[in-house]
Amino acid sequence: MRGSRAPDSKRLIDDDDRDDTSAEVLGAVAHLDGEDYSDDGPAYSVEDAVQHMGWGKFQTRLLFQCGACWSADAMEMMLLGFTLPVLEKEWGLSPGEVGLIGAMTFVGMLCGASFWGKMADKFGRRTGYMGSVVFVGVFGLLSTFVPGNKSVGFPIFVLCRLFVGFGTGGAPVSFGLFAELVPSSLRGLSLVAVEGGFWVCGSITSAATAWAVMPVLGWRPFLAFSALPAWCLLLLWRFLPESPRYLMISNRRDKAIQVLEKMSRLNEVPLPDGHLESCASASMNRKLGSYSELFGIERLQDLKFRITDAKMLRKTVLLMFIWAACTMCYYGMVFITPRFFKLSSCEEGDDSSSCQAQTYRQAFMTTLAEIPGLVFAAVCVDRVGRTNTLTILFSTAATATLMLLLSDSSQPGCPSTLGAVSDTIAVVFMFFARGSVQGSFTTTYVMTPEMYPTTIRTTGLGTCSAVARVAGILTSFVAEGQCVPTALIMFGATAAFAAICVRGLPETAGKALQEVMEVDDSDDEHTSLTDVVEDKPHGSAVAPTANNQDVDKIPLRLSAA
Repeated sequence: MRGSRAPDSKRLIDDDDRDDTSAEVLGAVAHLDGEDYSDDGPAYSVEDAVQHMGWGKFQTRLLFQCGACWSADAMEMMLLGFTLPVLEKEWGLSPGEVGLIGAMTFVGMLCGASFWGKMADKFGRRTGYMGSVVFVGVFGLLSTFVPGNKSVGFPIFVLCRLFVGFGTGGAPVSFGLFAELVPSSLRGLSLVAVEGGFWVCGSITSAATAWAVMPVLGWRPFLAFSALPAWCLLLLWRFLPESPRYLMISNRRDKAIQVLEKMSRLNEVPLPDGHLESCASASMNRKLGSYSELFGIERLQDLKFRITDAKMLRKTVLLMFIWAACTMCYYGMVFITPRFFKLSSCEEGDDSSSCQAQTYRQAFMTTLAEIPGLVFAAVCVDRVGRTNTLTILFSTAATATLMLLLSDSSQPGCPSTLGAVSDTIAVVFMFFARGSVQGSFTTTYVMTPEMYPTTIRTTGLGTCSAVARVAGILTSFVAEGQCVPTALIMFGATAAFAAICVRGLPETAGKALQEVMEVDDSDDEHTSLTDVVEDKPHGSAVAPTANNQDVDKIPLRLSAA
């Protein structure tokens, strides 16, 4: 067993059938105890090691570290739905100014999602993770101390929320890190727990804090409480492991072995027999975080592009729209919930504390709907499949959202609603809408990293998240600036169309994560990239290559590693 050996040296495996260049490209490196491990048992991949050691203390610790990041981000995002109505009254903000606060938050998320995703693919998951947390903690706390007068306080507050959004945009990095370190049999359920479970905890905590703090102490202490989780995460940075998958494709095999050995110690399970296979070929001629691979296109001269992988292009485009739909429906319902219940439960112009308390109470009750939505996703995501689960949840969200038009939420100068159902029934409809949208968002997060290889996994996550933030920018204006009935129709229609788009994606449940894209070298003039998620048995080895083959023609065949 290798679990007790420490990496302290390296040498090239001697192979008379290969020239020196081929040996270096293949990265046939032995790291342990100064021995030559070319014949010391079979080679195993990172995927094999993770599958072999299963779930243990290592994954449990990582679950709480990555999950806490989502809780911190959730609290920072949920507070907008509670603070914007208060700031609107305190500073005398116009609907456009109120929408600007939410919009700038999503502008920050738009920039941050792409930035931190690419950073994580180029410089490591830990770098992207902690960099984003620093922005959330620092600027989230600074939001509390903005001046009280509108002329100075408003622009500073908008700027702070912009940088909070920039940090929040890096949340998918923690999700990608966790996805790469759990066995595939538990990946769906555990990822639901990270993204959904901890996000719901943050959402509920935010709603409960607003209910308890804002009517008594105001919005500033509420913002201070919301920034505390991010500061706690900064203290745990030294315990966060790097992804061995990333370390392998960046040719740091020593470090990858150290992470796997730590996993072996914590899980009390020895590493597989043999040695960790080399992954030098995984990064050969591959740019980490490549947008051309993400979209399956190749740039030609004169700003022209050629499609090299139509399947990858279609997959990425569909995922981007589904992410946009999730963002629009989720945050749209979050932002519109206090307005909706104030219209349906309070008399026009009633700003009394009792009316506010009732609005917060109803908003808190509907926020609890995210728990059953999360449970449904957790139960179905592996049994029913990712795409089927998404179809069910989006369809439910569309139906429940449109049914809210039956309540009494009319506004002067806006389309009238039927007023055919009571406030209690409206709470039920909102409950189903919020729960199903939360389940949809969670399932989308689970499925997306499974669509891409390690070389572009967090770039893909970040890009989809960035595009979704464009929808978030529009959502803040729709939810705060449009009539409630109009906004509900837009959100319901978006969810219905997303349910249709999901049917164009491949199913990924139970399939191994792939490390790199394959290169088809059958045609020197044209390079085609094959599907990323393939239904292969775990631990398929590196395919053999012909002796003395040219370096630039060695195909990348490391799959499910």
